[in-house]
Amino acid sequence: MALESVEKVNQRESMPISQRVLRYYLHGFLWSVLLTVIAIGGVVILGPMVLIGSFLGLILVLILIFYAMGYLNKALTSFLWDEYINSNWMSLLFHGFLLFLVLLFLHLPVGVVVIVLSSTMPPILESILPMLLVYPFIDGFIAKAIGDTFVVEPDKERRYFPKIAHPDSGRPVERESLKECPYCQNLFPYKEENIAEDGTVTCRHCGSTIRDPRYP
Repeated sequence: MALESVEKVNQRESMPISQRVLRYYLHGFLWSVLLTVIAIGGVVILGPMVLIGSFLGLILVLILIFYAMGYLNKALTSFLWDEYINSNWMSLLFHGFLLFLVLLFLHLPVGVVVIVLSSTMPPILESILPMLLVYPFIDGFIAKAIGDTFVVEPDKERRYFPKIAHPDSGRPVERESLKECPYCQNLFPYKEENIAEDGTVTCRHCGSTIRDPRYP
């Protein structure tokens, strides 16, 4: 997993437990709804794909399902947890494949436990309560953990480097900003708005004066 910004790590660590639990629940609940849509879509396109060839059609359907799972979990993780997830198509495909395997093997034992514990309940509650109170937390935790595996740095994901005009030349210099302080080695030592006109800035971790490499 790529290094995350210090601000986001600190913000997540300081998040109240109740808010964190709520986000896990929302992540799992929304994921369950989207997974149902994916399953229906898979059944709909399975017929035409099988006409291409039983084996080849099945492979194509699985590829589409894995890609859709990766893409949708990327969207949920980015929206609920404010993280940058790799959107490369191969990464999304593996993202969905990994999520599929983990959820599949986890739901089997959990499903047995849920059936045993809910066997004394009325039939309607036996199916509704696990879907509303058990699986959303489990699916949310797993989906978030898998999403964290594919976190990337914002600049790397967006594939651009910010352009800053030098006050003398007025020409933008395309270089990457410092990711760590050369003195204390802490990540993300300064913010863009703190850079002086001559390109110097103070490290917010150790107080050393450093120069942004985008200024010649």
